[in-house]
Amino acid sequence: MARKSREGKQVTSGADRGASALGALASRKAAAGSDEMREGMKSFLEEVHRRAKMGPGQAKGFYFEQIEAAKFNTDAASKGFAKRALVRGDNHPSVDLVVKEGGSIKGEYQLKAGESANKKLEDPRYDNVRRVTTKGDADPQRRVEDETTHGTVSSGGTTQDELRRATKYPKMYAGIQETKQVVREAAVAGGHAAAMGAVMGFATSAPRNVFAWVKEGKDGKEAAKEIAKDTARSSVRSGAVAAGSAAVRHVGHKIGAKALTKTNVAAAVASALVDVGATVRSLVKGEISAEDAAIRLGDTGCGALSGLYVGATAGAIFGPVGAAVGSTVGYLLSACVYQSCVATFQKARLAEEETERVVALCAEAVRRMDEQRRKFEHDAATWLAARRDAFDSHFNRIDAALAGGDPEKAAKSLSRFARSFGKKLRHADFEDFQAFMDSKDPVVL
Repeated sequence: MARKSREGKQVTSGADRGASALGALASRKAAAGSDEMREGMKSFLEEVHRRAKMGPGQAKGFYFEQIEAAKFNTDAASKGFAKRALVRGDNHPSVDLVVKEGGSIKGEYQLKAGESANKKLEDPRYDNVRRVTTKGDADPQRRVEDETTHGTVSSGGTTQDELRRATKYPKMYAGIQETKQVVREAAVAGGHAAAMGAVMGFATSAPRNVFAWVKEGKDGKEAAKEIAKDTARSSVRSGAVAAGSAAVRHVGHKIGAKALTKTNVAAAVASALVDVGATVRSLVKGEISAEDAAIRLGDTGCGALSGLYVGATAGAIFGPVGAAVGSTVGYLLSACVYQSCVATFQKARLAEEETERVVALCAEAVRRMDEQRRKFEHDAATWLAARRDAFDSHFNRIDAALAGGDPEKAAKSLSRFARSFGKKLRHADFEDFQAFMDSKDPVVL
């Protein structure tokens, strides 16, 4: 029964990992958006460094261009488009930003920020380009827009207040923008994974509990509760792991760990972190022993590493979906091997415990036997001491009778000695013995 329970948990955990990996895979567009925002904010901060000696009023126009490009590219990547906005810099008098796709320019834009932006954008040099200013400040009659758009892709615009904050606190602004996009990525990944986790949780729990209900007499309501509980648990765990993978990717970018920036790797690491956290929590609360915690942590580490290697191999051959499936298969295979090792260890531990129990029983038996021997010796010595005078009296009478040549008296003394032990001689006196000898009865030795 315990083995079936372990196998069921392995399948459920593998399904959870698969749902998390597929959820992270489904959010790859949002992840691409996060990467674009990260690169855009990097370019923004580089621009801030280049314009360090420039006054805020003049510099914010250049910051405006970088921010709009970053937002446009984030939206394009999140929607799966290949088009990207590029800042032209100081090299072109009428075009600040271009949208490119497949190597060709799809749109040209002139961006101005400030109270007189609409008036400045009336310059004839900008007649053949699209004109963009800050959000809420555009004058449609002058053909001025308040966000950078191309088709269904849009920057969403940048307000004057936002631009002022970016100018005054550039690093804080960049960090906030990156964090917002990571949160969006986490929400998308978590939502997809939670839905997939619910499906997989139901798919693994329903057959097991229905079988127990039909074949093993399990209560129907209890089986339904177990299915609902497993479905909810898988949904929550898968969603949490997939959402956590977005944070792991972000950290990987920040610390320069390229491996962590891959979706399947981040999902595997996030899953391991969730499992480790749950194990440590159970250990601290006293729900499991230190040995059980070590076994669980070993299972987590073994499964994560195997999932990473198999997932990476499958991803290289079959692409992102192969990576997700490979991670799940890798975990299940490693879990089976690891649990076999754990079962062997536990059997050896049980055999050792049984040996210790038998040794303890033998030691107790020896102790009890020794106690009984000492008691017997004590009782025998006490009994003999109490009857020593009587024994001496019997022996003296027997010796006196034999020394005096009186066989009759010797026979009677022997008879009394036998009765002191609760026995009696076959012939109580000499006359009885003589009568037996004179009879024709056979002698039975």
